[in-house]
Amino acid sequence: MIALLSLVPVGLGLFLLAFGVPERRLLRPNPRNAVLVGVVAVLVGPVALLTLGVAGWLT
Repeated sequence: MIALLSLVPVGLGLFLLAFGVPERRLLRPNPRNAVLVGVVAVLVGPVALLTLGVAGWLT
């Protein structure tokens, strides 16, 4: 459960990278941000799955 909760800030960070801070601009992703989010997701995804796997194994 703690591992799942730790993924919430990661998801929020990816959302803000893709769409920007809502108060500053409308939710319109641009190609540059989409590529950045894709790269971060590819790097963070395996770490998140490993964290969930280890946490599940420990509990």
